[in-house]
Amino acid sequence: MAILKDINSPDDLKKLNLKDLNELSFEIREYIKDVIGRNGGHLSSNLGTVELTISVLYTFNPPFDKIIFDVGHQCYTYKILTGRKDEFPKIRRRGGISGYPSPRESVYDTFFVGHASNSISLSLGLASSRDLNNENYKIVDIIGDGALTGGEAWEALNNLGQSKKDILIILNDNGMSISKNVGAFSRYFSKLRAEKFYRESSKKLNEILKKRGKFGEKLLNSINKFKLVIKQAIIPGIIFEELGIMYFGPFDGHNIPLLVDVLNKVKDLNGPRIVHVITKKGKGIDFAEEEPDVYHSSPPFLEPTDKVESFSQTFGDEMVKIGRKDDRVVAITAAMELGTGLKKFKENFPDRFFDVGIAEGHAVSFAGGLAKGGKLPFVAIYSTFLQRAIDQILLDVSLQKVKVNFMVDRAGLVPEDGETHQGIFDLAYFSFPNDFVIMAPKDGDELREMMNFSLKEKRSCIIRYPKDSSENLGLNSPVIPYEPEILKEGEDVLIISLGRLSYYAFKAVEELNEFNIFPTLINLRFANPIPTYTINNCIDKYKFIIIAEEHYYLGGIFTKLSPILMGKENLKIKHLSVTESFPPIGIRDELLKRYKLDKEGVKEVVLNLIGKKVTS
Repeated sequence: MAILKDINSPDDLKKLNLKDLNELSFEIREYIKDVIGRNGGHLSSNLGTVELTISVLYTFNPPFDKIIFDVGHQCYTYKILTGRKDEFPKIRRRGGISGYPSPRESVYDTFFVGHASNSISLSLGLASSRDLNNENYKIVDIIGDGALTGGEAWEALNNLGQSKKDILIILNDNGMSISKNVGAFSRYFSKLRAEKFYRESSKKLNEILKKRGKFGEKLLNSINKFKLVIKQAIIPGIIFEELGIMYFGPFDGHNIPLLVDVLNKVKDLNGPRIVHVITKKGKGIDFAEEEPDVYHSSPPFLEPTDKVESFSQTFGDEMVKIGRKDDRVVAITAAMELGTGLKKFKENFPDRFFDVGIAEGHAVSFAGGLAKGGKLPFVAIYSTFLQRAIDQILLDVSLQKVKVNFMVDRAGLVPEDGETHQGIFDLAYFSFPNDFVIMAPKDGDELREMMNFSLKEKRSCIIRYPKDSSENLGLNSPVIPYEPEILKEGEDVLIISLGRLSYYAFKAVEELNEFNIFPTLINLRFANPIPTYTINNCIDKYKFIIIAEEHYYLGGIFTKLSPILMGKENLKIKHLSVTESFPPIGIRDELLKRYKLDKEGVKEVVLNLIGKKVTS
């Protein structure tokens, strides 16, 4: 790292010449590859934005100027060059830096970012505040073409064009191909329009012709019509121009001298403008270029890791089996084909697989339409992203009384991605309509059972599961409608748990049995409807009750069980849940331990509750 070792801020970056910047880009790529190869993380997207980030920091002056990332997972180069180079080896680790922008971490990060398509809205709000305060900083919004599949981005663009606020949007086009790259003539035309001489001459010509009466107006109209024809023929960004936003590009997003030249020319223009750059995901690393989707969110690849089947993989395999036996079944995802495990379903049933892009609200409404037409949609979306579709869940599925099965991946505590990606609110937002059946499996076998149960259930079903191993407990009984499963019977304490926590609680109970402590463990299975009859029959036998759920402490199963528990006297209750709205970064074991939701935590709580001590 001959050059990178001396770069500790954007001010250091500005001391370099353009040749040094090219060398720096190679060093940063190797650094990212080395760290992510050990930690895991978003590899291909960050390899694709190295030169773009260098060029932005070379041209603008953060933290005075505000740099805003959409989605945020492409911010690694930005973090390395804004004072976090030495902390980068601990990215996505407890006590380390986030894999996403975080104002808690640095003044260079403007917003917490983790979801897609909202950056232009944030930028426009910030710009409006800036102007009301008579401030003069620049705002640069870096958004990927994939984020433009989200409706909020277009709502904001429409508002931006109308407001005429001074915002520079950099559209990072890395393969979705929203527009055709039409070559050198288009690039030349865009650079010409950015030149001061061209802009001033064009303005002066308009003023002269307007003074020439009707003849001048006719000539001006003819010129403008001709310009529109030319634009439509050679400018891929005509849609932005029609919205009132100046468009420049497309440009090579890996050409630093070109990017610096263009950014310098457009940064002092007034009003909203878009610079469109073409980048390559995985740039510079052969395997990441060849399989950019595989290495989008990459596991560690430089050190051997244990390969275990995850709930996402179990779901994906079972979807293929279900698809073969029921041709009503269709699968929907929102730009997460690989992450949700639906790749095999797509390969087997391409006509019945729908990737709608980063558009979760649309995905749910689309599923409602499919269901109305007689299909059986399985909507597979991460819990944190599905929050964006609460309105559609309520009005386009529940109110319509159509049947949609929601496979809520990454439910509960999500490792390494930090505050924006935790799936700890879904039991609450799926409880608003009381006509959904909500389930959570403890292991892979139970997930399969629940998926097949959902085929027979008339109501919409929600099955939530974590980013975790789906290793089987080996004690499965058939899923009986709305009934829990009693995994262990004892007399000392009653443990009621949901989902994967039943697996951890069972392991804790096994160890407690060795010390003559015998809890009863109920695997609730159903979070709606709550099996109140079975719970009521059990409660009176115990003085101590533990309720364990991988969810925020409000809105989950404890909230639903509270009316039952309130009427019981002399009952000691301990609720194990996630007590923070936005849990910090950590691997999954660390996060479970933080809230006493792992095996050791459950053991500790049992012992404290009943007042017993054991010695090994």
